[in-house]
Amino acid sequence: MTSVRRLSQNTVLYALGTLSRRVASLLLIPIYTSALGVSGYGALETLTVIVQTLLIVVNFGLSQALLRFYVECRDETEVLVVVRTSSVLVLGLSFGLFGLCLPFFGHLGVTLFKDEAYGRLIALAFLWAIGGALNQQLFAYFRARQDARTYVAFSVGMFLALMVLNISFVRGLRLGVQGVLLGNLIAVWSVNLWLVARFWRRGRTISWQWAGKLLRFGSPLVFSMLGWLILNSADRYFLAYYRDLSEVGIYGLGYKVGLLVQMAVIAPFQLAWGPFVFAQSASTREHARRDFSRVFTYLVSILGFVSLTVLLFSAEIVDFLGAGKFTQAVQVVPYVLLAYLFNGIYYWAGNLLHLVKRTALLSVLVFSMAVLNLLLNWAWVPTRGWNGAALSTLVTIGGAGLLTLLVGQRLYPVPLQRVRLVKLAFGMTLIVAIVTFVSIPVGVLGWLARGGLLLLPLLLLLVTGFFEPSEIRFLTKLPGLLKRKIQVEPGKTV
Repeated sequence: MTSVRRLSQNTVLYALGTLSRRVASLLLIPIYTSALGVSGYGALETLTVIVQTLLIVVNFGLSQALLRFYVECRDETEVLVVVRTSSVLVLGLSFGLFGLCLPFFGHLGVTLFKDEAYGRLIALAFLWAIGGALNQQLFAYFRARQDARTYVAFSVGMFLALMVLNISFVRGLRLGVQGVLLGNLIAVWSVNLWLVARFWRRGRTISWQWAGKLLRFGSPLVFSMLGWLILNSADRYFLAYYRDLSEVGIYGLGYKVGLLVQMAVIAPFQLAWGPFVFAQSASTREHARRDFSRVFTYLVSILGFVSLTVLLFSAEIVDFLGAGKFTQAVQVVPYVLLAYLFNGIYYWAGNLLHLVKRTALLSVLVFSMAVLNLLLNWAWVPTRGWNGAALSTLVTIGGAGLLTLLVGQRLYPVPLQRVRLVKLAFGMTLIVAIVTFVSIPVGVLGWLARGGLLLLPLLLLLVTGFFEPSEIRFLTKLPGLLKRKIQVEPGKTV
């Protein structure tokens, strides 16, 4: 139980760090939607998807490999060699790819945006992705050390930088979409200056032997990550090509609201879960499986509660982010919330496949769903628009999560807490049914009613004996534990 508590503390700290950066993105959305308009925001959404695509490619799975092999390093000196080697690989391979792609950016601008001038913006997006991939090497180092406090510090700094730069460029200098790209570009490369100072001041050595090990482990992961990129983002490409940028903007905003569950729960869990799994693998298998089972129950519980919260208040969130121009985006949110419930399950099960070194199998699972996603988008988007895109997302992300869970349970069986999960499913299903079939009043009464609905599943879980006494005691102590953990220890440097 102590190890699970440590995972909980690190996950909450990672949530603070992740949310600080993502909150910057959310707070900037009203500025983007008012300054860029619906079609301009659609263009930005498409460019953001390009950045996400390139970030996966130019990272080459190296940050995940660094995380995996950290425990095999003999001392801190060897760790620094591995970090430098990983960073040099990213830098060399990514700029080589940038040079190869440079002549084709104009053609890509015509294909996606019907304007060759967008090729220059795609080049900026590529440079942003390279900077982000280097950032990931730095963050992988601190994740491997389970140093969530430093991750939070960097994230808060990124939050402040992104707010100042993007508001200055978009509102002050009126640079539009280009201003957004420049603001993010400057922020990520500023972090990389610190990376150089931190990891190269003690030495210049890199290791070709480590380079081979990192690439052999990381390269198969590129296919699974590209598969996830297709699952998450291909719909925007299809909407831009077959429909128009305005529909991309509406769908993209609704998708971002649904992604709040990913920002608040899945992203921080993913950051803490990988190091936890590898650390626990050193203990007895029975003990590790018991902890993994308990974590699965907690993960599904928190995902369900946060998803329910976003669903209940989705109309208000869309109205705030979209400046009243994107009301139809509310209809996208339920699809995304349900899909990302399975996305969280995927990350839980996927790391078990990492543990047994079956990354190639994971790539096959995800890529098969990615191919299905492309086929469904091709079949449904031209005629059904964003409805077809949302349904494709739900079917394929849900399928990836379920398949990975089934395969993971076969290769590394974990006895799930089925009775507790049934109680949880009953409580959440009851609330969703009420929201779906009962008309909730507007105004203050509506806010009070929805607040009451959020308390109802907690009461049901308490009445049915879902919580164990030790869990209730831990939850009451968690704020104090976090306060002590986040404080800088005397004499400790970052």
